[in-house]
Amino acid sequence: MENHLDNLRMSIDVGLTTIEILSNHLNEEVDQVALAMYRSILDLSDSIFVLNANHKMSNSSIMMRALIESYTGFIYLTEKKKLFKQRALSYQYHDYLERKYAFITQKKLKINEHVNFDQLIDNMNKLLNDKRFKSTKKDYRDTKKIVKNHKWYSLFNGPKSFMGLLDATDSETSMDSRALYKYLSLDAHGYTSLNSLHYENKRFYLKPLLELEERPFAKYAKVICVVSGLNLVRCRFPDLEYKYIETLESNGLFP
Repeated sequence: MENHLDNLRMSIDVGLTTIEILSNHLNEEVDQVALAMYRSILDLSDSIFVLNANHKMSNSSIMMRALIESYTGFIYLTEKKKLFKQRALSYQYHDYLERKYAFITQKKLKINEHVNFDQLIDNMNKLLNDKRFKSTKKDYRDTKKIVKNHKWYSLFNGPKSFMGLLDATDSETSMDSRALYKYLSLDAHGYTSLNSLHYENKRFYLKPLLELEERPFAKYAKVICVVSGLNLVRCRFPDLEYKYIETLESNGLFP
């Protein structure tokens, strides 16, 4: 019987090794964006591994939802080589903007008075005004007039919502992402509390915090780790694709 947890652990370790290798073969500065997003996928997958290993399945489903979000965005970033740089800059610009707003909020709330938030906000402004983002900034403003709460993938006529992003990348992910995401959202929004109720002999019991019943999250996360690495290599490091596939095969992770 296939051990999905062991395979997930192996796919994460292979991914971390792949990042080390790719870090020495960067073609452009924007490749750092792809590596950072790939690392985030591995990080979330690692959390799923820990939670599954400790039978915390409901918590694992919340992490799986976050993983689906990161994975879908990553597929969108890497699916078209010609649009990679434009989308990477969109992600980077949006990230800097969100960080700036986060610093402003923390300053207002006086979360940490030992931190110089004014300096951090100023640093973000300098990054946002970099000439690399000239066209990105313009499209950001234009898109904001059409879509109120748009994300980085909405720029340059991209999907206007996350569900739209799921639909746009569904053929690439090889899974019914929309249905899976809706299922995972139940735990994330706290709609599954009554699932802990158990009735026996006209009495009710609350199920223990640890769940022995397995869910397929480790299996899904393993696939996401492997496919994400493959997409990254094919998009930005095609000369290393054979070596990556060879590594997957030698560890029993491919196909």
